[in-house]
Amino acid sequence: MRGLFYAIIISILILLVGCSQGNLISTEPIDIGVVGEVSLPEYDNVTYTSISVEELLTNDIIKETFQLLVIGEDHLESVSEKEYIDAFYEKELKVLFLKSEKGHIPFMEPVTLDLPKTYHDYNDWPRKTIILKEYKKDSPFTYKSMDYSDEETFIKEDFENIFRRFYKENR
Repeated sequence: MRGLFYAIIISILILLVGCSQGNLISTEPIDIGVVGEVSLPEYDNVTYTSISVEELLTNDIIKETFQLLVIGEDHLESVSEKEYIDAFYEKELKVLFLKSEKGHIPFMEPVTLDLPKTYHDYNDWPRKTIILKEYKKDSPFTYKSMDYSDEETFIKEDFENIFRRFYKENR
């Protein structure tokens, strides 16, 4: 009877450890807002909250709520519009744009009137890009990016690598 009890306890512990996804970067809780249909890796310390593209304009506490926003490729066209870029700067948001076929330029504040107005007006790049941008008022446009080919999929290691870059700069 005692052996059965220990076997059950050990089995439960193995299941608990086996089901753990691990932490992303640290043990601190991380809240990430997600706009669009995005498949992201699961972690024990990460909470993903789906938000609408409209909330990017209307939700005034978005910066206090999320450490990072992830924009799926189905909303890249919308968020490249001037009102969204202005809102990103005004709210000083950290944004991860997934699978951009147009690079980073559609997501920056236009420097000249010669630039196209929205995402679809830009030329396609040879590779899709993951872009991490921290918008700050009165600050030059800086970003981090990672390219990957169309055949490759966005995998857990890509997410961890780009998030590691963001995390190191904000500690």
